[in-house]
Amino acid sequence: MEAINNDKNCKTLWRHSKDLNSTTDHNIDMITYEDKNLTDKIDIVNCLNDHFSSVGENLIPHPHSNFESEKINNYVKSKINDNTLFSLYTVTNGDVFKYLTNLDINKSTGTDGVGPRILKVSKSIIVDSLTHIINLSLCTGHSCHASSTVCFHACVYVTGFLDEIK
Repeated sequence: MEAINNDKNCKTLWRHSKDLNSTTDHNIDMITYEDKNLTDKIDIVNCLNDHFSSVGENLIPHPHSNFESEKINNYVKSKINDNTLFSLYTVTNGDVFKYLTNLDINKSTGTDGVGPRILKVSKSIIVDSLTHIINLSLCTGHSCHASSTVCFHACVYVTGFLDEIK
């Protein structure tokens, strides 16, 4: 313990931490799913994949409207089994507002050039536009680029707000 308390070298501290919390790798030899014992590695992997790709559906307390996007549906179908349920839901203003409220203002600015502090401060003003942009992106399968009309109008709106608070 003294070595941990006195050592300032991160590499050494991590080595001590690993020594204290040593674990060994355990391979899964068998898993029971729906009263069947699965022992084949591929079956185990597929079982876990099916479980974790569909468990999110049960975590949504009140699902919002589900939308159809041929582009997204085709992509998803190419990646998962036919019997696996996968859905994307639109986000609400409340979802976006909650996320903006919990933003860490000490994080760095993203590629859009808008820092977390300004997003958090202006959340009540930008929440409607941002929710619309996110849902539009989800529904169309296209991401919002700085040159797009929707983003341009949202940025003008936010920029006007920023000029007012300076």
